Amino acid sequence: MAKNLFHFFHKDGASLSLGSIAALGSARYASETGVEVEVFVFGSAQKMLTATDTDGPVRTFNDNIDQLVESGVRVSACINAAEATGTDETLAGRGIILENAKDVYARCAIDGTNIITF
Repeated sequence: MAKNLFHFFHKDGASLSLGSIAALGSARYASETGVEVEVFVFGSAQKMLTATDTDGPVRTFNDNIDQLVESGVRVSACINAAEATGTDETLAGRGIILENAKDVYARCAIDGTNIITF
């Protein structure tokens, strides 16, 4: 099965909200399209996973990330960044897998996964 990795790096509102909406929509139709969906959050976008905004794009992003996790989509974030900021337990508690970024990128290269960056 083909795979798309939705890679969140930027923390601007459009990247967070529209990218997570696209990932969620793609995941909903994965069985129909035959394209698996995975999400990796890194860089400044990873900081938004623990932001306390209660509305706007950050809230949309976090709500959509939680929906993706709940639906069984593999959602991960950088373990080194999480440990450096003390957010590793919080992220893991949300069901977000913590892994080294180099491993994600290597796996995508080996598997031929398409990377869509926001």
